[in-house]
Amino acid sequence: REEFVHSFGIYLDNCTSNCLVYGNIIAGTSVGICIHSGKNNIIENNILYGCSTVLFNIVYVVDIVPGLYCGNVFRRNILCPQKADTPVIQAVRYSDDLLASSDENLIHALEGEKPIFHITYEKPLEQLSMVTQEADIEVTLGGWQERGHDKHSVCADPKFLDGPNMDFRLGPDSPAPALGFIPIDISRAGIRNEK
Repeated sequence: REEFVHSFGIYLDNCTSNCLVYGNIIAGTSVGICIHSGKNNIIENNILYGCSTVLFNIVYVVDIVPGLYCGNVFRRNILCPQKADTPVIQAVRYSDDLLASSDENLIHALEGEKPIFHITYEKPLEQLSMVTQEADIEVTLGGWQERGHDKHSVCADPKFLDGPNMDFRLGPDSPAPALGFIPIDISRAGIRNEK
């Protein structure tokens, strides 16, 4: 596997709305999953591993359609950043209704570190970038929870059988199933032979 600069695992672009993104393994990209100005998207039961810039990016940069950028759901995902300073969630032009729910996620904070969240508030569009390491504020899980998100999420090792070698099966002692995460059947993933 190689990491590509500015690569996205899944990118819901230009007001894409009402989508279900479920049961994906995204590893080694720059950005794991991005919602760009959409609403009512459900991001559930995915593994985001080793993304170098941000694991989940939600950004509002389209002002032409009123009522967008709300009602999105981000739940029961496993988030494993590559480095301690990689934000697990970045919210650009944050508002209280940005996420209808972000909860029951398993966040693997690196040893001795706390997961971080980037929050950018209202800015003129010309000052914004789709993915940036700059933020108005950077908060830990506690600060994110104060905004009403991830109240039941857990910071723990997901206990992959061999994450560094891309074996994302869960060990018997994984805390993920207790949060409602359903193990992903990786036997059906990858290149298939034509019959």
